[in-house]
Formats: sequence, C-alpha cells, structure tokens
Amino acid sequence: MVNVTCCGGQDRNTTTRESRPYEPPHETRNCYLRTQPGNRSTFDYSQCNRADTACTGDNIPIGSGGCLACHSSSGGGYCDIDGDYYSSKGMGRQFHELDDDEIGEITRSSGSSDIGEMSRLFERESQRMFNRQMNYGIRNQQRRSSSTGETTGETTRETKQSNNNEEETTITDYITEILLYIGISATFILMVLSIVLILLK
Repeated sequence: MVNVTCCGGQDRNTTTRESRPYEPPHETRNCYLRTQPGNRSTFDYSQCNRADTACTGDNIPIGSGGCLACHSSSGGGYCDIDGDYYSSKGMGRQFHELDDDEIGEITRSSGSSDIGEMSRLFERESQRMFNRQMNYGIRNQQRRSSSTGETTGETTRETKQSNNNEEETTITDYITEILLYIGISATFILMVLSIVLILLK
C-alpha cells in the first residue's frame, strides 16, 4: 500500500475512502469547491496531492493557491493566500475571504480538545484498521493462489505458519494502539481535572 499525503497534510489512507473518491478529508473540506456536474467536489482520491486540486477556483487570485495553501483544522480547513484566508464554507461553489470572526472559528488547530476531535480520531483509526484488514485479506488470497500450485507439504506448512504469525502481529498491533489511545485519553482527562482543581483554589 502506497502512503499518499493529500493537500493539508492529510494521510489518504486514514482520512479518505476510495469508495467515495470525491469526498475530501473532514479537516480540509473548505479547501475544495463543489462542481456543478454530478455535484462532485474538486477533490479526487486518486490525485489528492496534485498542486491544482485545492485552493484554486472562483475568488482565489490567479496564480495563487494550490495544494501548499491548504491548511487543515477542526473547522474544516482553510486556504492561506499571502496572509489572506479563504474558505469554500463547506465545499460551496466559490471561495470566500474570511473576516476576523470567521478566521477564529475556522482556523482552530486540528489538535483542539473537543468531543468532535475525539470522534474524528476514532473514525480515522477505524478506517485505518479497515484498510489494514482489507490488505491482509488481499495478501492471504495472493498467498493461497501461489501456494495451490505447490504440492509439497513443507511449503503449505510454512504458509500456514506465516499466516499465523501475521495474524498475531495484526492483533498485537491493534491491542497496542487501543492501549495507546486509552493512555492518551486518560492523560487528557487528568490534565483537564488538574486545571479545574487549580482554578477552584
């Protein structure tokens, strides 16, 4: 599996779906426009890192924008064009220059601590696990098809042993990641409680 980073620093494998090729990542959706035919967006899963897919179009100054101008945020992302901020406001048909109030709302960093961020984190993780399971299934099918041509018992035994090792590794990785997220969540809760206790004194 090839790791591709889409505009705004978004990992294609964990923030988008191949089954929805014109749906941009949640944290950069304001960097893309919705086009008229078929109500699609200018985002394209297969070419999400091209320079001309994000932050280009109506109301963006000619010769400006592009993939490097797209920045992710929990508010849907924004385009930074020479210090001026633009947004398609949820994949509208044209970009709008943002005023000071809108800038504060939309440019919150994607590390902000609200419930929506946690749900997006878990959604991203579940998508990553789904992708991993699909790749595991494809590899198993490839191994089975290559091992059916070989009739020796030793080769079949090695293939089964390899599959068991890979399955154990996948389960171990999954448990490790769950424990990691539990630890991060516990640390965050303790930090919030500490701040509340300090403020109460």
